[in-house]
Amino acid sequence: MKSENAKLLNKAKKIMAHINHTEEHYRKNIASDDARNLAYWRGKFWGGDGNSSFPELRGYNAEQNEVFPILDTIISALALDLPQCECLDARQRSHEIPQRSEDPALSGRRIASVLNWMAEEDDMDEMARESVLHALLFSSGAIRKITWSTELGRVIWRLKMPWEVQFDPVARRISDISWASERFILHESTVRSRIEEGYYTLSENRMIKPDTYPRSLISDYQNDDSEKKARDEGLKEYVALHEYWDFREGKLYHIHMGTKQIVMEADAPYGNPYDQLCFHPGVGRIRGIPDASLIAPLQQDINELVSARKEIVRRLPRRMFYDKAMFPNEEDAARFMNSATWEPVPVETDGQSLVGDMIFVTPEMPTTFDFNNHLNQASGHIKNIAGMADFQRGEVKNIRTAAEANMIQMSIQGRMQVRTRLLIKFIKRGFDKGSNIMRWAITNEEASGVRMKELTSVTQVDVEPDVLKRDFIDNMTKFRVLPFSPLMEDRVVRREQLVQLLGSFASTPSGDEVDWREVAKELVEMFNIRPSIMKEDQKEEEPILEQLPPAMGGIPFPGV
Repeated sequence: MKSENAKLLNKAKKIMAHINHTEEHYRKNIASDDARNLAYWRGKFWGGDGNSSFPELRGYNAEQNEVFPILDTIISALALDLPQCECLDARQRSHEIPQRSEDPALSGRRIASVLNWMAEEDDMDEMARESVLHALLFSSGAIRKITWSTELGRVIWRLKMPWEVQFDPVARRISDISWASERFILHESTVRSRIEEGYYTLSENRMIKPDTYPRSLISDYQNDDSEKKARDEGLKEYVALHEYWDFREGKLYHIHMGTKQIVMEADAPYGNPYDQLCFHPGVGRIRGIPDASLIAPLQQDINELVSARKEIVRRLPRRMFYDKAMFPNEEDAARFMNSATWEPVPVETDGQSLVGDMIFVTPEMPTTFDFNNHLNQASGHIKNIAGMADFQRGEVKNIRTAAEANMIQMSIQGRMQVRTRLLIKFIKRGFDKGSNIMRWAITNEEASGVRMKELTSVTQVDVEPDVLKRDFIDNMTKFRVLPFSPLMEDRVVRREQLVQLLGSFASTPSGDEVDWREVAKELVEMFNIRPSIMKEDQKEEEPILEQLPPAMGGIPFPGV
C-alpha cells in the first residue's frame, strides 16, 4: 500500500511539474498577446489590455477599429451554414467478418446521419464560426475537445479557451503530444458528491476546500480588484482541478494542485481527444501566429494617429471673432455664444463696420502631417496581411453576373482557399474522431451509457439498434465534409460555370471525352427542369448533339 501511495505521489509531482512549467510559460510569454488580441477584437484599445507607445495620449484616446471588420469578414467567408458529413466509403474492418447481405454504403449513410444529428445538437455551424475566430485570435489556434458524454448519451464537441489547455511543449503537432493538461472548475458540492460516491479518492484525509470562482461571475480579466471582489462577495464556492492525459501510458488523471494529490486515476478511453485549427503554424512548434497578432501593431498605429489628430483639433480650435457692440445686452450675447459652431471671441471695434466685417472666422490650422494618407496606408497593410481584398469587403461595384463575382472571388482568394482547406480538414477530423468514439461507446455500452434506441430514430430509416451497432463496429468509414460556403454551394454560380466550361470543351478535342448525357442531367438539375424530360438511357455509340437555345450560348448539347 505504501509503495502504491509513493508511486501516486511521484506521479503527482511529475504531473504538477508539467502543468506548472507550461502554465508559467504561457503566462510569461503568450497570455498578454492573447489578451490583447481578444481586447482589440472587442474594441477595447485603451484599457489594461491594450498597449500604446504614447501613454500621454490616453486622455484623448480615440480609435478606428480595423480588427473586428477584417476578422468578421474572414469568418463570414469561411463558415456560414451547418457543416455536414457524407460517407465516401464504408468497408468491413476485417475480411474474417462474414459478409452481410446489407450494402456497406447503406451502413455508411446511417453512420453519417447519426454523426450529423450529433453535430447539429452541438450547433456545429456556430462552433465552426467560433473555431475560425479562435484561429484568428490566439497563438494556439482553435483547440477542440471531442469526448463522450455519459449524461447526454452521445459524442460532444467543445471548444476550449487557450488559457484552459496546455500541451507537451516538445511536440510540433497536436497529434504528436505525449500529454495534455486542462484546467476546469467544479462547485464544491459536486466535489463532495464525487468523494462520497468514490469517484474521487483523497489521500491521507487531505480535504479539498473551495479556492476559485468562475470567470463568468466577474470581469473578463482577473486582477487584484476582481480577486478581492470575488472574495468579499463569497463567490469562491468552486474548486480548481486539472485533467491530465498521459498518452504514453494511456492514463487519465484528475489532480488537485492545492493539496498536491491525484484524486482520480483511470485508463484513457479513446486516445487523444484534442485537435487544433491553426492558419499559420509555427516553425517547429505547436503554437502558430494568429492574424490578430500580425494586425495589432498597425491597429495600434491607427489608434495613435486618430488620437493625435483629435489632440491637434483640441489644441488648435477654430475661433470666431465678433464685435461685442453687436449685442447690447448679455442675453443676446449668451444666445449667440450657445449657437456658435466655433469658439466665439468678443472684440471691440469702431461700431461703424458692416456685419460681415464685424465677424471673422479663423481658417483651419494646417498641419505638415498627412493623417488621411497614413491612415489609408495602415488600413491597406492590414488588409494585405489578412489576405483580404476590396471585393470581399463589399467595396467592388459593377459586377454583373454571379459567374463574374465568382471569377473575381477566385482571383483574390489564394490565402482564403488555404484557410478553407484547413477548416474543412479540421471539421472532417472531428467527424472521424466522433465515429471512433461512437465505436468505443458501443463496445463499452455499460460504461458509456449509449442509448442506441434513441439513435436509431435519427437515421431516417427503420433500423434495429443491433444493426446500427454493427454499422459502427464492423465498418471502416471515410467521410467528406459537404460544402458549407455560399459560393461553394451557390446554384447560380455553379450553373454559369458549367455553361462556360461547356463552351470551352465544345471547341477543343477534349470535348470528345465528355459524357454529354451526364452533363445534360447536371444542367437539368441546376435549371430546375423536370427530370422527366430526359429520355431513357440509349445504347448509341455516339451521342446526338444539338444546339442549345441562344440564351444558353449556343453550346453543343445532347438531345434529350
